[in-house]
Amino acid sequence: MTATIIQEFRRAPAATALMLITVVLVTALTTIGAAACFQVMQSSGAFFTQAVTRTFYKCMKASLTAIKYRPLRPSTQRSSPAKPKKASA
Repeated sequence: MTATIIQEFRRAPAATALMLITVVLVTALTTIGAAACFQVMQSSGAFFTQAVTRTFYKCMKASLTAIKYRPLRPSTQRSSPAKPKKASA
């Protein structure tokens, strides 16, 4: 395969060979750039997910702890119904 490509380079005019080299380089750089972009986006997405999950967990833990340990408000405490006072005669 490589020998065939080298033979084609020898037969082709300089402009065609230069164009082929340019296409190969552009394709390689585009592939490398796309891979690097994907890697950056993937790592930033993972960082974003970790940060949001950690913050969300802290908020939920704080609110659940507050609910668990807060005293009942006086208006919501249940008391036994008031007994009617007997009329004194």
